[in-house]
Amino acid sequence: MRQTTVPSAGARQVLAGTRILAIDDDWSMRSIVRGVLQQCGCGEVLQASNGREALQLFASRPIDLVICDWKMEPMNGFQFLTELRRFDKGATVPVIMLTANSDPADALASQHLNIAAWLVKPVPPNRLIERISSVLSLPSRLFSVEEDLNVDLSRFAVQYRAKLSAEIGDLEKMVAAFEHQSRSQIVDHWSSMVRLFHTIKGQAGSFGYDLITTLGGIGQQLLRQAEGNVEVLLRFQRELQKALSVLVKAMSLVMESDVKGNGGALGDRLLGKIYETTLPIQKMIEAELRDAKT
Repeated sequence: MRQTTVPSAGARQVLAGTRILAIDDDWSMRSIVRGVLQQCGCGEVLQASNGREALQLFASRPIDLVICDWKMEPMNGFQFLTELRRFDKGATVPVIMLTANSDPADALASQHLNIAAWLVKPVPPNRLIERISSVLSLPSRLFSVEEDLNVDLSRFAVQYRAKLSAEIGDLEKMVAAFEHQSRSQIVDHWSSMVRLFHTIKGQAGSFGYDLITTLGGIGQQLLRQAEGNVEVLLRFQRELQKALSVLVKAMSLVMESDVKGNGGALGDRLLGKIYETTLPIQKMIEAELRDAKT
């Protein structure tokens, strides 16, 4: 992270007079978005932790732009946008999805909701501002991203590192308990792990932990392959627990060693070992699901 500098006059006026609503169920991502927007002169950044809160804000004041996460509870991004487009106030307001969800099927299914941009986390601050500028048709001459936008994320980084450590610790406990889940508990347990991997995947890279983002994506993909299928989860409970345990230990090692970026040669070797562990179970689950359909 770079140190704080005073943005140029151009950078400070990019979003002057613009009211933006940031919706995300994670405080750290809302803090990042708010900090970036304020650096660029946005005097009013509204925040909501879910779609329901956001709709209440919309009912009380005009909003120029929405930056929205996809996977939230109790109302996710798709549900929020569906409701928003029914209101006169929300029918045309531009929406940028800022999410760890990279599933093309979801993007395709939401085309009718007129999403202006779909950014997959982690997203560098300069890219976010570039896309906001494009969506709002702001003149590009107002600022040079590389020269003017110098967002200080150091305070958020300290807070996030503690949060990431806690999340990895939670994952470690959940993985250890996975093989002991009963038929009635296993889908809920699976869903909780998917969500936590999803959260880590979407946030770690914003603070320089690109390798942890990759590892989080591998865990999310491995679990989602089972589709929340009770029979598949029970059939491969022990194998999944073993693979996930190795994966979470790797994430913990990367964080404790404070390995930033992709880790270079070390990261390549680590990912090679992880794929050696996870690919066999992925292939077994794939074969099981294929056989079940025939």
